[in-house]
Amino acid sequence: MKEFSDDSMVFTNNIKQNFDGYEVIKSYNIEQPITEEFSDVNGKFENSRFRSSHIKAIAQAVSIITGSGSQIAGISMAAFLVLIGSLSPGQLLAVVQLSNGIQGPVMWIIEKISLIRGTKSVNEALLDLTNERTKSTDKIAVDGFYDTLRMRNVSFSYDHKINIINEFSYDFKKGKKYAIVGESGSGKSTLIKLLLGYYEDYKGVIEIDNKDQKKIDRSYNQLFSVIHQDIFLFNKTIKENITLYKEFSDDKLMDALEKSGLKKFISSLPNGVDTLVAENGKNLSGGQKQRIAIARALIHESPIIILDEATSSLDMETAHDIENKLLHTENKLIITITHKLSENILCQYDEILVVNRGCVSERGKFEQLIQADGEFKRLFQIGKE
Repeated sequence: MKEFSDDSMVFTNNIKQNFDGYEVIKSYNIEQPITEEFSDVNGKFENSRFRSSHIKAIAQAVSIITGSGSQIAGISMAAFLVLIGSLSPGQLLAVVQLSNGIQGPVMWIIEKISLIRGTKSVNEALLDLTNERTKSTDKIAVDGFYDTLRMRNVSFSYDHKINIINEFSYDFKKGKKYAIVGESGSGKSTLIKLLLGYYEDYKGVIEIDNKDQKKIDRSYNQLFSVIHQDIFLFNKTIKENITLYKEFSDDKLMDALEKSGLKKFISSLPNGVDTLVAENGKNLSGGQKQRIAIARALIHESPIIILDEATSSLDMETAHDIENKLLHTENKLIITITHKLSENILCQYDEILVVNRGCVSERGKFEQLIQADGEFKRLFQIGKE
């Protein structure tokens, strides 16, 4: 059963991967190897399904044979005793009736033992989840963000061999705006994931208002609104994708649509905000999906907003307009990962962090970093070319 469960997971993931990567498969003409790979996964899945069903059938057959055998043995013994005069015919009938009561439980026990043994690994996984939730009840709750999001000597590795983040230390202050720049692979996205609490196996300390991130329950995530580069949308209306199962006034909704640049697009739709979004937003452009994600972040009014290449799918003018509006939002900590090194935008950040090999190589305002003639200036000049 464990083997069948594992193969089922691999089979499902393979199907999902093939559908998600359909455009790549067609563009690079790799249908043949993908089909062969799927056939192998499918064959293994069906073989484990057959073996599982085969073993279940054997167990069921054994239970039937054992139960029936016990009944026949009892009746045969009773009939022999009747023949030799040690048992009366009436007692024989009693034995037959009692054997019927024994056969059923014997068959049931044998069948259930095989099922219990087969589901042992699944039960262990469920118990692990239960234990995780029990542990989480011992954590503390937070009701807001008031001062500092702090990282102290934080190091992290995905494979426990090469550190992606190396002894990173920094204090992010409420109401300030920070831009994080650096080359691809420098650790920017990993840094954001650590701030969001995606991983706990890091070295060092991450604190919010002097409370250890690892000791805070799920209320920690309510402090953040994240605008990712790759936007996920539910197969629901635009309004439902923005509000995410919460109630907001029409004024707040309209304000979020205005600030995100969605208002004009929404007004052109026959059903407005009640327009249904196809699976993962396939009926919307990349820019429209990003605007919905920005509206989602704005309407929830989280004290910390993180933008991970949030305007990469927008044209330069729209991206500048939206980022300007976000940067003029008061009393919010905004952390932006960006590769678009625009002087007009970067000048508005309180501090720019240049990340290299998982640590801060430079920090300061735009003018300071340009004059320093270091890593930031090199990246900025490359972006202008």
